[in-house]
Amino acid sequence: ARGLLDSIWAIRQMNSTLPAIGAAPLPTSPPAVLKAYGDAAAAVLNPALSSFNNGVRGYYFALAAAAWMLGPWAMIAAVLLAVTLLYVRQVGSGTARGVRQIR
Repeated sequence: ARGLLDSIWAIRQMNSTLPAIGAAPLPTSPPAVLKAYGDAAAAVLNPALSSFNNGVRGYYFALAAAAWMLGPWAMIAAVLLAVTLLYVRQVGSGTARGVRQIR
């Protein structure tokens, strides 16, 4: 339930970023304006992305918890698989490498 609620909240927050992107100041605006706008837009987008990530993780672990119906060993295996899958995607994917390069 928490994963679903985080996903819904992320969608609501991301809907707030679309007008912010559309209302972005021109590149010729003063640097102080660009910096302030960038900071404000980041304050809207960063929590949305965090909520979205929490929602996705919630779904992975909800699927793992559903394996409990097959028994405790199936749940243990599913949880380990979910943790491994999330770790590989968080650290070893092409997207993760791209984000590290951007940083």
